[in-house]
Amino acid sequence: MIIVNSYMRYSEIFEGRDASLYHMMDSKKAESVFQNDTMYATTQHKLPSHGLIFGSSFTRMALRLSRSFGTVWLEVDQTKLAQRHKIIPVDGEWSLGYKKGDADLNRWRDRRSEEFAEEFVIGDINNLHKYIRSITVIHNKQYRYLNDEEKARLDNTCSDYAKKYSLPIKVIG
Repeated sequence: MIIVNSYMRYSEIFEGRDASLYHMMDSKKAESVFQNDTMYATTQHKLPSHGLIFGSSFTRMALRLSRSFGTVWLEVDQTKLAQRHKIIPVDGEWSLGYKKGDADLNRWRDRRSEEFAEEFVIGDINNLHKYIRSITVIHNKQYRYLNDEEKARLDNTCSDYAKKYSLPIKVIG
């Protein structure tokens, strides 16, 4: 029993880079990302081991996306991403001082029930299409706030990008 529990904890700590990562974006960021085929390093973290760093935040938990307000979700191949980009696991409980039940980073009013953790990719991600496994466009609350012209532009931008690089895309809602 002790060996099994120790192994399970070991595998949690030293998980491989073969799992998918997920990133959510609002419509404006999605349009910029797809037009430039680049995710610019706009998020910053100050970590004791690295100082102030800029990059992009990804989650390992697809379920986390279902409660988000992001209009476009990306599933990316972590293995390919790790070959060209430094990825730092960020434990929000320690580095950011968040605890279960605190308001989410986006300061939404809902309470979190899971621990906050992310994979932080340092720097810009150029040629983003090489890392994307799938694109999901969600017609959720945030999407409904867009006017008809913005909705059409977003849908066209996403579908054109997916078609150009032969990426799977799905629309929900």
